Amino acid sequence: CGTVKAYCSSGKFRVNANGKRIDVWLIYRCIDCDNSWNFGIFERCNRRDIDPTLLAALERNDPALAHRHAFDVIAL
Repeated sequence: CGTVKAYCSSGKFRVNANGKRIDVWLIYRCIDCDNSWNFGIFERCNRRDIDPTLLAALERNDPALAHRHAFDVIAL
């Protein structure tokens, strides 16, 4: 929309793997135009370094996990 607007968490993660490396972002959307902004959770991490339970929660867009990351003031 070309102006500074608030973004809101979509509650969805994007998990992208390239070989053994994984990137994970929490997707935010502009409240007016639906433009997206991806907030990095993991960047270029080895898949083996991420707890399997956590990775499964990210892949299924666990609502509680998305909420926790969306309101992590220190990380933002």
